[in-house]
Amino acid sequence: MARTHISPYGWMMIFMLLGLGVINFADKAVLGLAAVPIIKEVHLSLAQYGLVSGSLFLLFALSSVLVTGWSDRIGTKTVLALLATSWAIVQVATVFVFSFPALLITRIILGAGEGPSYGTSVSAATPWLPADRRAFGLAVVTFGSAIGPALFAPPLTFLIVVVGWRSAFARPDDEQLVEKVTRSAAHVHS
Repeated sequence: MARTHISPYGWMMIFMLLGLGVINFADKAVLGLAAVPIIKEVHLSLAQYGLVSGSLFLLFALSSVLVTGWSDRIGTKTVLALLATSWAIVQVATVFVFSFPALLITRIILGAGEGPSYGTSVSAATPWLPADRRAFGLAVVTFGSAIGPALFAPPLTFLIVVVGWRSAFARPDDEQLVEKVTRSAAHVHS
């Protein structure tokens, strides 16, 4: 049986979703990369830092189910645009955090916004993938979660060490990539 091909628009969608996965997982990793200066500057105990680190997952799982299900009703492009926008807003808001409760809140909200990303991305990618290429296409989308921290860890660490931890949360490349991906996704689905 001859294999079918993924269309050029399908590949564009797959790579945009891979880009969102890269951002999603790089955003999760930045707190760990900046742990020491955050603990010192915000005056966190190790227990408080542990709570902040784990708080991302408080709403992550719940929003994963609820918001991904909601994407079936209102559309994946709308939900992905809202999710990516929420990531950018929360990451920039983290720049202005000076207390344990504020840092905790930003991480909980980030988790709520990042939880639905994978399921919604799979839902968005699937229509663009022929059945005999679906596993490969979804593997490319999923690759973003593995490569994101690997790609972003060195430059983020450099920013943290040279400029300060807040700079790692306010990256213009992050916001610009989110904007490009959401605009392109809206154009492809129109």
